[in-house]
Amino acid sequence: MEFLETFGLICLGVVIAVENFLVILAAIRNTSLRENTHYNLVISLSVCDFVVGLNCILFGSIIVPNNGSDQTAINLLCTVYYCAGCVTYHTSLQQTFSISLNRYLVITENKLSQTLWNGNRKYLAFCVMVAISLIINVPIYSTSLNGCGFQNLIGNKSSPSFFVLGSIQTIFLLLTFIFYFFTLWYIFKLHHKTDIEEREQSDESKQRKVRKRKRMLKSMKVIGLILLVLLVSIIPALVVSFRGLSTRTELLILFLFSNSNSAINPIIYCIHIKELSKEVKLILRIKG
Repeated sequence: MEFLETFGLICLGVVIAVENFLVILAAIRNTSLRENTHYNLVISLSVCDFVVGLNCILFGSIIVPNNGSDQTAINLLCTVYYCAGCVTYHTSLQQTFSISLNRYLVITENKLSQTLWNGNRKYLAFCVMVAISLIINVPIYSTSLNGCGFQNLIGNKSSPSFFVLGSIQTIFLLLTFIFYFFTLWYIFKLHHKTDIEEREQSDESKQRKVRKRKRMLKSMKVIGLILLVLLVSIIPALVVSFRGLSTRTELLILFLFSNSNSAINPIIYCIHIKELSKEVKLILRIKG
C-alpha cells in the first residue's frame, strides 16, 4: 500500500512538473506571451505549479518509513518540503489575486495597472509576493517537528499559526472573487451603455466595440475557470487549517485536492490561449 501511495505521488508530481515546464518553456520561446501582461500573470502561475510538482515528487520520495536512513537528512528534506510547499501555495493565491485585480484595473482603465505591472514590474511584483510568502511561512515550518510520515501528520490539533495562515488564505480568496465579480459587473454595465451608443455609430465602430467585448469576456472566462479549480482545491486545505487532520484518508484527499489545480491549470491555458497552444504544439512537434 505504501509503495502504491509513493508511486502515485511521484507520478502525479512528474505530470504536474512536465505540464507546467512546457508552459514556461513556451512563454520563454514566445515573446508576445511575455509582453502581454494578462498572459504573463496567468502563465506565471506555472512557475508556482512547477515547484508544486517537484515538491510532490519530494514528498512521495520521503513519505515511506526510512528505517536505517540518516534522520538528519530526512528532517532537512521534510523542512524543504514544508517550506517550499507552503511558500508556493501562498504565492499562487497572491498571484491569482493579482490576475483578478489586474483585469479589474485594465477593464476600468485605471492607471494603477501600469504602475504595478508595466514592463518588468510584473516580475518584481512576483518576487515581492514570493518574499512575503517566505517571511510568513518559513519561520513556522522551519521549526516544525511533525516529520513527513503520514503517522506524524494526522491526529494533530490546528495550531494558532495554522489558524492565521488559513485566515490569510481566506482573505486572499475572497478578495480575488470580489474583484472578479466587480469586473464582470463593469463589463455588463459597459455592454448596456455601448448598446445605447451604438445606434449613432458607424458599422466599423460597432465591430470594434464588439471585438473588444469579446476579448474582455474571453479573458474573464480563463480567469473564471482558474478560480473555479482553485476553489475546489483550496476548500480541503482551509478545513485542515482550522481543524487539523484526523485520519490517513483525510491527508490523502487533502494532498490530492491541493495539487489538482496545478495539474489542471496548464490544460486551461492551452485550451483558451491560442498563442500558448501553438507554441506548446511546436515544442511537442504536434501538427494542427
